[in-house]
Amino acid sequence: MSEMISSFVEQMQELFARCRELENAHNEKLLELCNGVLERLIRNDPEIEQLSEDLRLLFVDKDSMNNAVSASHENHVHIIDTKEDKMVSGVNDWFTDFLSRVHEEEEVQRNRQRIMEINHFIDYQADEVDNLELEPVDQ
Repeated sequence: MSEMISSFVEQMQELFARCRELENAHNEKLLELCNGVLERLIRNDPEIEQLSEDLRLLFVDKDSMNNAVSASHENHVHIIDTKEDKMVSGVNDWFTDFLSRVHEEEEVQRNRQRIMEINHFIDYQADEVDNLELEPVDQ
């Protein structure tokens, strides 16, 4: 069971590593796209005129745009890391709890079995004493 949990955690960590890779690729594409939009805004391209004011505030200059994209990327990576930590710790906590419950149940069962053996032994000894024929002792 421990090997299965370890294998599951490894697979999960590989998937989260892949998510981080995809986020990095997304960030690179977003940065390229934003740089293109910024260049078009600087050239006063008429196709960019329909951008909202909120979006235009991100493209005031290259630094503010890079800061916004970087903050977005860091936030996404943080979310991925948090989810990974939560899932790994959740699986490990579940497994620890499961093992303790199994151990506890086995211990209770073992104790009950031992009590039954002792009771059986006492009953057997009581039957032996009852069936014992004693001869009177002469003094």
